[in-house]
Amino acid sequence: GLFGRHLLPLLLRHAVESKSPPKLTIVTRNKASVVQQLPLLARHCDFIELDFRSSAEIPGECAYTHILHMASTSAEDTFLGIDHYSKYQLLLNSAVAVRKLILAGTVERVVFASSGVAYGNSASYLESDNPELNHLLPFNSLAFGKLNAEFILNSSVTSSCILSIARCFSFVSPYLPVDIHYAVGNLVRDAVFGDDITVLSDGLDIRSYQHVDDAIDWILYLLTCDSPPPILNIGSDDAISIADLAERVKAIVNPRAKVKILNKPQLGHNSRRYNYVPNISLRSEEHTSELQSQFRISY
Repeated sequence: GLFGRHLLPLLLRHAVESKSPPKLTIVTRNKASVVQQLPLLARHCDFIELDFRSSAEIPGECAYTHILHMASTSAEDTFLGIDHYSKYQLLLNSAVAVRKLILAGTVERVVFASSGVAYGNSASYLESDNPELNHLLPFNSLAFGKLNAEFILNSSVTSSCILSIARCFSFVSPYLPVDIHYAVGNLVRDAVFGDDITVLSDGLDIRSYQHVDDAIDWILYLLTCDSPPPILNIGSDDAISIADLAERVKAIVNPRAKVKILNKPQLGHNSRRYNYVPNISLRSEEHTSELQSQFRISY
């Protein structure tokens, strides 16, 4: 996935350069695809090929100490119309599988990559908010699955295991797909290859975008810092409308392009979120300074 494309090279570099490298195990649906992107992984990592839509058990016996739980439906699967129950089932089964590893007693730290959608249609997106979701709406399958996974993992931890939940929002990356339902990817594609930058919606929805590299920094911070917060929003609070985003892409990439607002109805694979900007006040200067000292220098 998108996060894995940024995270795995860092872990690989650590495994290659460290005097006492950790043993890395990657759970994936397609080992060949992962190794094709990063061939060195085959030499330094173990692989488990597994589809959580049909299994809630990670095979083998290994004393895992740190777990990054990032399993979720891919953006491509969502765009191609994967059914809502499969989204939920993947999150349910993967959380149950990680729960079993936690209960085995060797796990010291778990970070779960949840999502801002778990808040529902929030007005503030504060970590202390209690999410409000209609669990009977199929469109809420991802959000409901994330919340269920949070509950399963949180109910599994013991005094010797720390869980942190990273509620992730919207991101940009060189690997961001430009041919599915990511607005910023589509806008950049239009600016690079065409004369028109097309906004399919009315352009009024508010978003914010963080580079995935920065998100990975925060996830690794949660994995390694002494006292991580139980829930942390990961994303940017620099809000921008989709229409204004199109104008910004135009100014940077192709000033001669024209921005067209088509005002078409949204695709039916997700519920509409008019405002999707996290509150990041919990990320205090103290946390930020610690993050910089731990990771930026080591890069």
